[in-house]
Amino acid sequence: MSNRRRPGLQRRSGVLLPISALPGPDGIGDLGPAAYHFVDWLHRAGQRAWQILPFGIPDSTGSPYASPSSEAGNWLFISPELLRRQKLLPVQRPERHMAKRSVSYRRVFRTKWTLVRASYRFFLRRGSLAQQTAFARFRRAQGRWLENFTLFQALKDRHDQQSWWTWESKWRHPRTARLYLDRHLRRQIDFHAYAQWLWAEQWQALRRYVHQRQIIIIGDLPFFVRADSVDVWAHPELFRLDRHGQPSVVAGVPPDSFARHGQRWGNPLYNWPAHRRTGFRWWVERFRLLDDRCDVIRVDHFRGLVHTWQIPARAATARRGRWVPSPGQALLRAVKRRRPQLNLIAEDLGSEETGADALRRAFHLPTIRVMLFGWNGLPDNPHHPQAVTEDVVYYTANHDTNTTVGGWREEAKKYERRNLRLYLGPIRDVAWQCLEAAAKTSARLVVMPIQDILRLGSSARLNRPGRQRGNWSWRLSERQLTARSADRLARLAKRYGR
Repeated sequence: MSNRRRPGLQRRSGVLLPISALPGPDGIGDLGPAAYHFVDWLHRAGQRAWQILPFGIPDSTGSPYASPSSEAGNWLFISPELLRRQKLLPVQRPERHMAKRSVSYRRVFRTKWTLVRASYRFFLRRGSLAQQTAFARFRRAQGRWLENFTLFQALKDRHDQQSWWTWESKWRHPRTARLYLDRHLRRQIDFHAYAQWLWAEQWQALRRYVHQRQIIIIGDLPFFVRADSVDVWAHPELFRLDRHGQPSVVAGVPPDSFARHGQRWGNPLYNWPAHRRTGFRWWVERFRLLDDRCDVIRVDHFRGLVHTWQIPARAATARRGRWVPSPGQALLRAVKRRRPQLNLIAEDLGSEETGADALRRAFHLPTIRVMLFGWNGLPDNPHHPQAVTEDVVYYTANHDTNTTVGGWREEAKKYERRNLRLYLGPIRDVAWQCLEAAAKTSARLVVMPIQDILRLGSSARLNRPGRQRGNWSWRLSERQLTARSADRLARLAKRYGR
């Protein structure tokens, strides 16, 4: 895309829709025909950005922020239909009865695993020379992270998905584990590499199509990684662990409006002196790989680059935590030296007292504001439309909040309703009125969750922070992306120069 490497973002608007929420017959959204249809809908709607969630393989609850790898792609997004078109699956399509309106991750993991295994066997027997060459080329090009990841996944399979610190000592580090590889492990390693190749091939093909429609992709970089991940297994020196390999302190956030006991995420904290000694190489490579996969990177929990909420590993809640500093300046300098044209968005939500605002300004990064938080009536509220400036990415709602309709109907306090009416006038169509109010602002980029465009209520909410189950499962239906909704959105984008 011609403007891919230009610094900063042009004035535009876009849509937030996780790949998992795309419609389709295989239990979860994927990179197949429905994704291409959505891109066509975006183009017709005059939208020039598509924001997704992290690429990583989710945990059993569906969270893409708790992946076994900070760099591997989510093989659940592999499209069976595209595999057939690529002649990497038999033409026959088995009858399936998968839920279309929500994701059952337990079932999807099982069915997609079976499907990708079948594709791998088919590839070994009938894969073309061009496909075999492309697979080998992918393994060489991505070997830096792929070798550790595929070994880790093969060992997880051998140990029935048990946490890596419960394994025999010989398996607890890549250097020693490679001394004991057998034929079965090597086959599993090859299979996991194949799954990553399939995902990468399908993703890059879709990305080229997105660029042909003059749309950019906004990716997402989680700040923390999961304890039971290849990152911690392969690089334990970069994390604060005890002698058994488990976190000695864990991450979270203090009590707030989302959770009165705070949130104890359980992710290991970073051993920052070790990162400094390597010139932040692990971070640089993460940013580099994600930059090769998308056009703009939203840095989740940006305030973690200034300080993190450190909780004793044995504490049941986040209340006993304390703030500890992080070397954000040095880290971002190291990343920018390697990728000076990197386009980043700082997810700091306007908390100036945290120091995150000063850090992102020092690197000229746009910040995030959410209209749903804008109606408390305080004169210094940075989320109110009138407070939004050009260096802002403005959301009506986001993946951690209710939808605009759901928030208005079920969560808005009396004074918030009054303030919203004072700004918008009589409430006739709250979601669309908020979309129009966001589009009017001077924000460089406005991002609208698809749920708000379709005026959906809280049943379409994607995530409830602090709740362990029932998240990340909502999906679009095939009938909801209509030409009428696209045309209405296109008129809005044109009216406000987006």
